[in-house]
Amino acid sequence: MSVVFLKREGFAVVQSKVKTMVNVTDEFGKSINLSSWNDVKDLLVIDVASIVDSQIYKGCLCQTDNDINVLTGITACVYNEGAEIHLTLPETSLQEWGKTFREVREVAEKNLIEKGILITPIDAFVEPIIDTSEPFNEEPTTFVVNSPLGGAAVAFTEEGKRQIYEKIGGKTFIIPSSRREVLITSTDNLTHEYAAEMLKAVNSTLNSWDILSDKVMVLDETLTITSADKAFA
Repeated sequence: MSVVFLKREGFAVVQSKVKTMVNVTDEFGKSINLSSWNDVKDLLVIDVASIVDSQIYKGCLCQTDNDINVLTGITACVYNEGAEIHLTLPETSLQEWGKTFREVREVAEKNLIEKGILITPIDAFVEPIIDTSEPFNEEPTTFVVNSPLGGAAVAFTEEGKRQIYEKIGGKTFIIPSSRREVLITSTDNLTHEYAAEMLKAVNSTLNSWDILSDKVMVLDETLTITSADKAFA
């Protein structure tokens, strides 16, 4: 079984290397057989990355959304010497486990949600990041969304989307500020153009590994995420 080691510090990938393995050891020294559904099911979480980084997930369990330029992968999260290690899993895992991708993703989302969804208000919108004379319709109510384990991935789970929509109370901009977190605010609070300029400015400060997408997104009443370009076309 070929997997990719994704070692994270603060949700950001800092190194990766291909390994061929079937068994790994958790933080308690317990052997885990990655080919066994019973062994791996409680370790599965979802990960999100830019489509630009899709080579990491080549041949592995993932889905791509070309509208928002985001790749969603399934990883097994283990700990080694205090480090959080995410192992990508080959497509052949589905056959070994006797599961569909949808079934595996549902389990991975559940595991991630159990670690918590953090929706934290920020005192002021990040207006100083870019120079603009365009006024807001009103002072926006803006939140940072992430998870202690999966960073921004939690915003792309069904439960995460539901909580985001309820928090904002309507159609929502999702600004993918990094793989660590996203920003959310009502689409009534600023224009699509302003949000796009803000995202461009934020991405310019990140290393390539930490960029999630170059697309501002919109979450609608059906809990569907689309690009703002498409939503406002």
